[in-house]
Amino acid sequence: MSTGKRLIVEGIDDQYTVINLLARHGVDWNNKKTRVEIDNAKGWTEALTALPTTIKSYERIGIILDADLSVENRWQSVCDRINAVMNDLGLSVSLPTEPDKAGTIIPLNNKCVGIWLMPNNQTIGKLEDFLSYLIPEQDYCWEYAQQATAEARKKGAMFSELDKIKACVHTWLAWQKESGLPFGTAIKARYFSHDTPEALTFVNWFNRLFFKDYL
Repeated sequence: MSTGKRLIVEGIDDQYTVINLLARHGVDWNNKKTRVEIDNAKGWTEALTALPTTIKSYERIGIILDADLSVENRWQSVCDRINAVMNDLGLSVSLPTEPDKAGTIIPLNNKCVGIWLMPNNQTIGKLEDFLSYLIPEQDYCWEYAQQATAEARKKGAMFSELDKIKACVHTWLAWQKESGLPFGTAIKARYFSHDTPEALTFVNWFNRLFFKDYL
């Protein structure tokens, strides 16, 4: 039974990050009456491609995309897809010119579309940047992981500058009690915090989108 709620994400790491972070805030993913379906689109292009059909088929729709090259370009890409599907439905909508730093939510007649650009709707980045905000503030290994990663690059490590944050987060995870856990499992194991300001902003966006009475 569909609840009319669907969240589109780029990949499996995004999927289980969302599942386990929200579970730590009390979301019951086994409740068939309230459960949000998550579509692992397996890529940002595929996620955008899935958006029009999802808008037509569901009442509450969310999409999470990395803004790893440009916040503005990602935002425009999403808005273009929303405008296209609204035109197909013979409807018009006035979209914001930029994302809301608290997470964007757009009422569309009897539907509601939410947009979250990783990491924080404001800066260039990706899922790993968001996760870095969830590392406990007093964890001194995080600073050392960043230093070690930078030193490794000087010595010939092949990761690109764009992927430096990925290398840092995975290095930090390798030093936990159970080494190298996937992101979602590491959240469940409480290696990541669930209540940093950035985490709470994301959780609030999710709850407003899927559980608040907009319709």
